Amino acid sequence: LSSDTDEAVRLRVAANEHTPVTVLETLASDDACREGAALNISTPHRVLEVLSMDEDEHVRLRVARNKSTPAHVLEAMLEANEDHEVIMTLLLCNPNLSLNCLANAIVYELGREDESERMALYDFLMMSRDGQSRLCKLPVNTLVAMSQSSNVDVRREMAKNPLLPTTRLVTMSRDSDNDVVDHLASNPTVQMAVDTLSCHLAWSGVARNKRPIAEISSS
Repeated sequence: LSSDTDEAVRLRVAANEHTPVTVLETLASDDACREGAALNISTPHRVLEVLSMDEDEHVRLRVARNKSTPAHVLEAMLEANEDHEVIMTLLLCNPNLSLNCLANAIVYELGREDESERMALYDFLMMSRDGQSRLCKLPVNTLVAMSQSSNVDVRREMAKNPLLPTTRLVTMSRDSDNDVVDHLASNPTVQMAVDTLSCHLAWSGVARNKRPIAEISSS
């Protein structure tokens, strides 16, 4: 099948993780099959490294997405594809990218002058919402830097992050964007602080604020 005259057949062979390594190495040089081989988790690392430099962005995109692509290849791709939003997003989301490289890449993205080029960070946040999120493993200073992004979409997502220091959350409560402030209401750290304050007011009898506690909690 790897020699079939039908390109679609050869592509499916290249994408099949059960295809022998020797066959994958051959198909990786087939113009019709490179994309399949680039996404195949069974493709040898040395082949993925070659494909990571392919002229076709669709091939590079699949290498960036491949969960078998080694860390050193992903790191090299960060520098080579810094202006490609989709590839950058997939690289940031790839679990094989070291935390150090991830943190450095995030800082680099934050430093871009063109706000539209920082969308990779927002896309990364949207794709990192599941339980496997790597956000919880990033240094706190990196999280703080993200919460200070000039991209309002990034700030809105970060407002919900419970790992941000309380001092930073207080500062975000004065953000010029109302949605950022509204998103703070769903932050577990903020909710805990409000609950603690509510209990304190209820038990201490402090009456400086005459509104019901339920109203205070929701404000």
